Amino acid sequence: MTDYFWGDAAIIKRIVWGMGILICLILAGEVTLHVLEEVIVIPLEFLEKFVDIGYESLAGLDPYQSQKATAWTGFIVGFGLLIWGGIKIKKAYIRALEAAPDWWAAKKAEMREEWRLMSWKEKAGYMGSVVAMFSLLSLFI
Repeated sequence: MTDYFWGDAAIIKRIVWGMGILICLILAGEVTLHVLEEVIVIPLEFLEKFVDIGYESLAGLDPYQSQKATAWTGFIVGFGLLIWGGIKIKKAYIRALEAAPDWWAAKKAEMREEWRLMSWKEKAGYMGSVVAMFSLLSLFI
């Protein structure tokens, strides 16, 4: 039984989303990057202004002190999120390393079975395409 996140439908959905994002970046790269920047920056600026006003009204700080407190708060929260994200990435990396040998063995067995079932024409076609790909790659080196 495959779970939803790693199931076949989820993988296809992630590939389709990735291809869509890649196509958007290729076809409208200048516009897309500016839109992504605004989507990230505007909520952060709103949050910064909200915290700044909160420090001024709730803590009774003057605007200069409020800006300094907001900057330090943003630094501490950002550093905390960076540490939290690093821990999450490390845990995911360790899980991937633990699952890699079993995944590799399953994929290797699957490929050997598929190779065994192919006709000699299909095998020749695959080998020819690999040789052609490496020949083209060698032109760029």
